[in-house]
Amino acid sequence: MSQPMPERRAACGRVFSLSVLLAGALFSSQVQAAGSEHNRLSLQLGAQASRWDLLLEGDDPELQGRGWQLAGNLPISRDLSLTGYYSRLDYEPEQIDLVIAELTQWQLGGHWQAWQSSSALFALEYRYVDMELDMLSGKKEDEGHSGLAHLQFFVSGRGYQATKRGALELVAGQTAYRDEERWQGGIGYRAYVGYGFSFGLHYLNEDDDRHLLTLSIREEK
Repeated sequence: MSQPMPERRAACGRVFSLSVLLAGALFSSQVQAAGSEHNRLSLQLGAQASRWDLLLEGDDPELQGRGWQLAGNLPISRDLSLTGYYSRLDYEPEQIDLVIAELTQWQLGGHWQAWQSSSALFALEYRYVDMELDMLSGKKEDEGHSGLAHLQFFVSGRGYQATKRGALELVAGQTAYRDEERWQGGIGYRAYVGYGFSFGLHYLNEDDDRHLLTLSIREEK
């Protein structure tokens, strides 16, 4: 039996997102020269913790979530790159060890470094968002378009360590789904430890009802 058109389109989007990430890993030597100092081929893996009170009403407890993310960046010029993102979060009430909601997101888009200097960077990003929420009461699928603005301030070392040691990162944006629009804002810090690796800790607030904390490791080439 053939798939319905919305499910077929969503499946194609997921395959394309994964293809972008795999292509970046396979052809890193060819595209490395296309990026700039702050626009490099990268692959990021993260662990996530979340709190969400959107789904429950009355005196029910808030939902606590745990999950993981995979993200990639593939430069196609000095200031432009393709981005891919996947995340999976399992939500359960505070006092009950029972998963009552599973949130899965696929995102694919483009990243443009609009302005940069030795100490700061401003970038704009567009993402197509495919979302699936699987609850005990049923499954909901939605899609939308996200616009994000990124601002980074770099921290440098001294003397022989006068290179990029870390970055304070701010982000704000909006995602327009078919039935609603959601604003988001966040702050984080990324520490560079050498050999192309860095660790990041980021907090994201979405419309004051969903909070997300992500600890990630990233490799850049």
